[in-house]
Order: sequence, then structure tokens, then C-alpha cells
Amino acid sequence: MPCKLAQTRVSTERGRARSSCYTELRSQISQFKILSVSGTAHLPQLVHEIWIDGEGLPGLCLAGPAGDGFRRLLDPAARLVHVFEASNHITAMQVYHSYLGREPYTLNDTSDREPYPESLKVEQASGEAEWRALHKRWL
Repeated sequence: MPCKLAQTRVSTERGRARSSCYTELRSQISQFKILSVSGTAHLPQLVHEIWIDGEGLPGLCLAGPAGDGFRRLLDPAARLVHVFEASNHITAMQVYHSYLGREPYTLNDTSDREPYPESLKVEQASGEAEWRALHKRWL
């Protein structure tokens, strides 16, 4: 039975909401990442962020400048809950759905399988100091 994030949140020592089955999900995500990115070491891996807003609604964005617009829309109560790497949109969405305990992500467009362009990796690297500081502060 998948975890229901909104129904199973419990407080932690730092005041962040976590799923009561967080450890189980994290283990599943780690196993999924190993399977999903094997053989893709040559592809650009972009860092993604999963946020939960003050109303418990989740969202996914890229770390760095490409995710700035999304993060500006978040309310002050929003929390960064997970960070991971993926080489394309479908892999990112599969990890996101798995983290939230949702049904597996289904492919909407064949371009979802295309690797991220190197230019996005370069853009993300340009703001790396800032997003690493953000991750350190929240995680």
C-alpha cells in the first residue's frame, strides 16, 4: 500500500513534515535511482528538488536558475523535502511519483525520454553555490 504523504505527515526535530514511511520511500527511491540511471553516466544529470507547500501540495523543479520561477511562487511555509538527480524528464517524474507514493508515471510524449541538453547542465552549474546553500539550509 503506497504511503499517503498528506495523510501520514509527522513532525521532526527541525519542524519539517515527513511521511511516517519516509525511510521506506527513501530506500525505494535509492533502489529506483540505481536502476533508472545505470548506463546513463554519460548523460547530463540535473539536480531536481521536491517541495511541499504550506497546504501540503507537492511540486517538482530543477535546482538552480531554471527552478527560480517555481520557487518564487511557493508560499513562506513551503519546505524542500527531497533532492535527486535525473538525466531526463521521465526519470525525474518517475522518482517524483515514487517519492510521493503515487502510481507510476506514464509517458505523455516521446520527447520525455530525451536526455536533458548540456546547456541546462551548464546553466544549473552557474548557480551551484546558491542552490547547494539552499539544500544545506533545508535538508
